[in-house]
Amino acid sequence: MPQTTDPDTVLDVCDLNVRFGDSDVVSGVSFTLERGRCLALVGESGSGKSVTARALLGLAGPQARVRAQRLHVLGRDVLGLSGRALRAMRGRDVGLVLQDALVALDPLRPVGREIAAALRGTPARRRRQRVRELLVAAGVPEPEHRAAQRADELSGGLRQRALIASAIALDPPVLIADEPTTALDATVQDQILQLLLSLKEAGTGLLLISHDLAVISRVADTVAVMRQGGIVEYGPARDVLSAPTHPYTRQLLAAIPADRPRGTRLTGGPRSSPETTAWPAGDAELLTATALTKRYPLPDGTHRLAVDGVSFALHRGRTLGLVGESGSGKTTTARIVLGLTRPDTGEVRLGGQPWSTLAESRRRPDRPRIGAIYQDPLGSFDPRMTVAEILADAVSLGRSTRPAGSRKEIMRLLDAVGLPVATAGHRPARLSGGQRQRVAIARALAPRPEILICDEPVSALDVLVQAQILDLLDDLQSEFGLGYLFISHDLGVVRHVSDDVVVMTGGQIVEAGPTEQVLTEPSHPYTRRLLAAAPRLADASVRKGSLP
Repeated sequence: MPQTTDPDTVLDVCDLNVRFGDSDVVSGVSFTLERGRCLALVGESGSGKSVTARALLGLAGPQARVRAQRLHVLGRDVLGLSGRALRAMRGRDVGLVLQDALVALDPLRPVGREIAAALRGTPARRRRQRVRELLVAAGVPEPEHRAAQRADELSGGLRQRALIASAIALDPPVLIADEPTTALDATVQDQILQLLLSLKEAGTGLLLISHDLAVISRVADTVAVMRQGGIVEYGPARDVLSAPTHPYTRQLLAAIPADRPRGTRLTGGPRSSPETTAWPAGDAELLTATALTKRYPLPDGTHRLAVDGVSFALHRGRTLGLVGESGSGKTTTARIVLGLTRPDTGEVRLGGQPWSTLAESRRRPDRPRIGAIYQDPLGSFDPRMTVAEILADAVSLGRSTRPAGSRKEIMRLLDAVGLPVATAGHRPARLSGGQRQRVAIARALAPRPEILICDEPVSALDVLVQAQILDLLDDLQSEFGLGYLFISHDLGVVRHVSDDVVVMTGGQIVEAGPTEQVLTEPSHPYTRRLLAAAPRLADASVRKGSLP
């Protein structure tokens, strides 16, 4: 790629290579980015996207060996800058927005002070005014009130917007956004995308990293598809996403669950298990929730109604999708179903028998009948335990972590979720995100449950791993007749996996029914708003087949 002399070029990368030890994690990467444009880096986990972005800031890591024919930011050679110059460049010339705002923001100080820290040297009055302006620009309501709150006191969407406000405090001409909308619900995601679009229109050069191709299609002008450290396809977003030329790009697009009917496989090959059972629709009512209500006290003496009159039923071999914005009551409902939170009124019955009204000592014998899969399996594992020990603990219902007594069952579980036997000896930190989620599913299956509560089980996974996990859940449901309560902010995923769907807002169910009916012909304004906010690929013609 020839050297550019265009004054509008803010990033100029030619033949970038990053090596850790004997491994090349980025190899031969080249691209340019202009003011007011967005370049998206896409690809599965481990493809080199984040390392590429961090190399631009001198943050690839102390063990990284970075080489490039050119690695220029605003015309300056990053490889020739001192540590002091690199620190000065961060924030002033290049802003950085990470996926996990709760980790990125200082937990000990209010977000207003966090944003103000970037404005050192500005008079105090002007600094306070500028913080307010930044929060307003980032779409944060009640900016004075929110500025006084710490990150843990804000919702996920507000935290992400506060992080963006901090990143743009010095009006950097370049913004790097690494998975900025992952795990956000559709309406909050839409607000973040609108903010990124407004920054781009104002002249900011945006380098966007995301595994969500629908998000990419909303914002990007150019797409670079990365695999195993290199770029395998590069071009205008419209061309790459509607008529990809590389087989890997076609794989990514084919794995998107949106508009793929219930029961359609997203990955190639046979089902995970050779023996499957076609469970009759609605064969048995496994669990019923009736008029559930839950209030939480507030500091001012009033109460917040988290769940208000919620009723539904779970059936054998069927999936009930539960959707709604953050704070809509989804997680509280799931906790009540699991018996972790007692409702103020109403009840949950398991197999027709009392469940939520029982003391825990009386619930304990039936606990194995309900399992749970969460968004972050790594946080739920003991990092000192091997996979075999984790599964031995689950098989024995907490009585033993010694694999020797349950080795046959551990091997059966690993086989059921498509993991090799060698995985048993590894600790969770050594596994990929998809492998960890498979271990989490195996752990949930260990007590042979009838019901699985799936709380955002694929939201943090890249599109290919997500497809594998969704197919696996479908296979397991077919084999064991499991009933799923599937909680997700991703309407495309919910539409693909669910037989029926429940839409919640403000603690109430505002719409419920067969998934296709609710998500294609919604009757409630809130459901219509959710659907309008959800990003979609403009052209799905390349996704008619499954993965090769």
